[in-house]
Amino acid sequence: MIPLRHNTKRKRCLLLVVIGIWLLCLPGAFRPVLPAAGSPHRVHIAFGFHVNLYHSFRGDTNDENGFGQDIRVIRHTIRELDRFNRSGIPVRAVWDFDSLFSLQEILPVYAPDIIRDIQRRVAQNGDDVILMSYNNGLMSAMTDEEFMASMERAISNDKGSGVRDLFGRAAPVVRPQEMMTTPGNFARYKALGIDCISLYYSATPFDAFRLFSRVLRPVEAYNPVTYQNPRSGEKILILPTYHAGDLVENVSLHNWAERCTGCRTRAPSIATC
Repeated sequence: MIPLRHNTKRKRCLLLVVIGIWLLCLPGAFRPVLPAAGSPHRVHIAFGFHVNLYHSFRGDTNDENGFGQDIRVIRHTIRELDRFNRSGIPVRAVWDFDSLFSLQEILPVYAPDIIRDIQRRVAQNGDDVILMSYNNGLMSAMTDEEFMASMERAISNDKGSGVRDLFGRAAPVVRPQEMMTTPGNFARYKALGIDCISLYYSATPFDAFRLFSRVLRPVEAYNPVTYQNPRSGEKILILPTYHAGDLVENVSLHNWAERCTGCRTRAPSIATC
């Protein structure tokens, strides 16, 4: 079981981290969610967009059977973000890419405008780009040498396709391939200056650490928590993250966020499992 403890001292908000490119298509996704009656708390929704064109499950082609559809969705997402910004809503996004296939090979050929637009949004709108593995590799299955080489190249490489190369900075957060990880990786991430790892705490059990920990309280499930390996002592921040399965379970994004304003947010003690 995973020992977890809540990371913040004062609990004035809940952070709901949602991964999924298509969420911006939802009507009312950015309507303001006011605190519930009698609640001093606000809900901040962090939208994360996973761009992995090698991973297009319909086929590795540049048409509607392959990553052509993904390119259309990403362009639509950027247009929607820009539209909300122009209307005065200060929405920002978090992006993650595999460097080799998406940033180095596919986007420069088929959709260089996507790279330019995200560069613009990073500079002008405060979007962030977090890290993934350079070659779309499964980090939990790599040797130490492979792991360090993949993450170092994801940050910067001689082809200029690293996050820092293209966007000027890399947020010290990693989204591992398939959101899968293993003890022993955290010390490696921290050695590279990566302080936080985004992992699913999702209702869909495919790769969620929810299966290996006790049930988290709302203040833990919607805020960063600290993972500590009881054997090695290694620690890292985990950002509990959600996706479309959780959205369906909560009926709508607005309903989900509105419910969160009433969550009990008194600080727990050490969260032992």
